[in-house]
Amino acid sequence: MEFSAQKQLAIDLLLLGEKKTDIADKVGCKRPTLYSWMKDPDFKAQLEAQRKDIISQADHYIISKTKTYIDKLDDIAMNGKDQKLQAQACMYLLDRVLGKASTKVESKSTEEEKSPEKQDLENEFARFRKAKVVDIKEADVK
Repeated sequence: MEFSAQKQLAIDLLLLGEKKTDIADKVGCKRPTLYSWMKDPDFKAQLEAQRKDIISQADHYIISKTKTYIDKLDDIAMNGKDQKLQAQACMYLLDRVLGKASTKVESKSTEEEKSPEKQDLENEFARFRKAKVVDIKEADVK
C-alpha cells in the first residue's frame, strides 16, 4: 500500500525513536492525527514490516562480521594487556562453545519426573477406576 510522504516520514521517525510530539511537529500534523494513524491497521502493518526489515538487515550484517568478532575476541583473549579482560574474553569464548557453567542444582519432584505420556496413562486408569468400567488394580498399573 502506498503511503503519503507525511505518513512515511512519521513511520521513519517512529523507527528512529523520536518523541510523538516531535514527530507530529516534523510531519506537520497534530498529535491526535499521529495517534489516529498509529491505530490504523495498514499504518501499523507498514511500521511493523519496516521494523522487521531493519532487524533483518542488522542480523545479516552481524552474521557477516562473525569471524571478525571472533578473531578480535581471540586476539584480546590471547594478547590483551589486561589479564582480567583476557580472562573474560577466554571465558566468553569457552561459554559460547561449551555452554555456561552453572552451580545451580535442579531437583525435580517425583511428580515432575513422570513423562507426560505416563501421567496421561495414569490419569486414564484413575478415570476408569472411578467409572468402574474396568476392574484395574493398583498393582496392574505399575
